[in-house]
Amino acid sequence: MNNSRFLCALAVLAFTCTATVTVSVSAAPIVETTISSGSFSFGYGVVAGFWGTSETASANTSTTSGSFSFVPTVSGSGNSGFGPRFGPPARTLQSGGVSPTVADTGATVGSFLASIAATWSGSTPVDAQPAPNYRLRVNITSLRIYSAGYDGDTGPYQQNFNETTAGHAASSPSTTILAVPFTTWYDKNNYTQIVWDPADFIVTGTSSTRTFTLGGSPSSSIDAFEVFGTVDLIYDAVPEPGAAGLALAALLGMTLRRRR
Repeated sequence: MNNSRFLCALAVLAFTCTATVTVSVSAAPIVETTISSGSFSFGYGVVAGFWGTSETASANTSTTSGSFSFVPTVSGSGNSGFGPRFGPPARTLQSGGVSPTVADTGATVGSFLASIAATWSGSTPVDAQPAPNYRLRVNITSLRIYSAGYDGDTGPYQQNFNETTAGHAASSPSTTILAVPFTTWYDKNNYTQIVWDPADFIVTGTSSTRTFTLGGSPSSSIDAFEVFGTVDLIYDAVPEPGAAGLALAALLGMTLRRRR
């Protein structure tokens, strides 16, 4: 082999080695990893015209699960002292008294607002990339509420949930409810349960708040709101050593095959 051919061979070898190292570093894989909370479950009833958990506390979960929190806030004005109860037993709809009482107050549809704030406050996962790219998903698996229509309204007698979270507005299908005199709102048999599993979505960061209202017959009596869900933290992780080795071997093999 003369000098010119020898120098050419060295140049080709150097280029091949350099290209192999460059490809393997720039194409290092990222593994999308998810950490999930336990299940959350909360119920809220109306007492003396205010939403709260006095009827449901014993049946509600904690607002925290590991490093996750799931905190509902429910508000809205009272409607009538002819209303149902949300227990006992806890989180079961029960008939209220035949005569108006503050304990059996229902609530109005137009002022109802449910806000669910979720966060992850844990330390950086050991396998996280230097820039983990945290994302959060609040999985609302079910929203539920009971409603009784007022026969003094003009139909149709229907109710539905609305999500009002910015950028994620949506509405549930409408549910037909009974239209009855307000003096019979105390009777649990006049109430229809509205149930919705809204679509879930991912946001950037470690916190997210979703908001919901009600639509439909405005003068209806509502009570017994429930929300169920979980929270997911999603982040970019470093592959396990075995996985990284396999990926590197594959990249090296592809590079060498291309150079032949």
